Amino acid sequence: MVGIGRIAAIAAGVGLAGCAASGCASGPAGYAAWRQALERYVVEEGEGDPAVLRHLPGLRDPQTLRPARVTFGVLDVPASRRLLAPRCDVQGVLLGIPEVEGRHWYCFVVAQQHCRAWTPPELADVRLVAFALDDGVWTWRTSARAEAAVEVYRGVGAGDAGAWHVGFPGPADVFALEAAGGVATVRHEGTGATWRLELASDGQARSSPPDGAGL
Repeated sequence: MVGIGRIAAIAAGVGLAGCAASGCASGPAGYAAWRQALERYVVEEGEGDPAVLRHLPGLRDPQTLRPARVTFGVLDVPASRRLLAPRCDVQGVLLGIPEVEGRHWYCFVVAQQHCRAWTPPELADVRLVAFALDDGVWTWRTSARAEAAVEVYRGVGAGDAGAWHVGFPGPADVFALEAAGGVATVRHEGTGATWRLELASDGQARSSPPDGAGL
C-alpha cells in the first residue's frame, strides 16, 4: 500500500475564472480547461515545480486552520457563446501524491458542476484525475465516467446519507486515497462512493484517453 491521504473540512485553494475558449456542455472540455489551467499555474507560479500546489495562497494565510485541503478550480466556463448559456465550474481537491513505479502522481478528486441562471449549481460528474510531471513532460490519467458513484455521492437513494450540497467539495466531505498495486482508489467516507484509476504504466491506454474520448 502506498500512502493514504485524508482531507479535512477546511478549504484553501485557487480559482481561475473565465476560460472563455473552453466549453463544458459535453463534459470533457470542462476537465480539459481545468487541466490546462493547472498546468499554466504550475509553470507560471511554480516555475514548473508542482510542489507549488502545496503552497497556494490560502495555505499561507495565518487565519486558515490546519490541516487545510488543497483545492484548485476553474470557474464560470461557458458551455457555448449563446447569451445565458449554461456555465460550469470544475473544482479539484488534492488527495495525495503516491509513488507508483518511481513516479509521483498528484491525485485529485475533480467535480464538474453545471450552473444555469438563477438556479443552484447541479453536480454533473465526479472523476479521479492524476498527473505526473517528469522533466517538463506531463502525463495525465482520468478515470472513466462512474455514474453509479456520482449518484451515491449525490445522495440519490441514500436518504440523509447523501453528501451533495451546493458547491464542491462540501463542508463535511472527507475523501480517503489509497494507492496499491498501481491502482489509486478514492472513497468518500460519508457515502462510500468510490472511484478507481490505473496509474501503472500498463494501464496507460485504459485510463488516459485523449481529450474527449471516453469522458
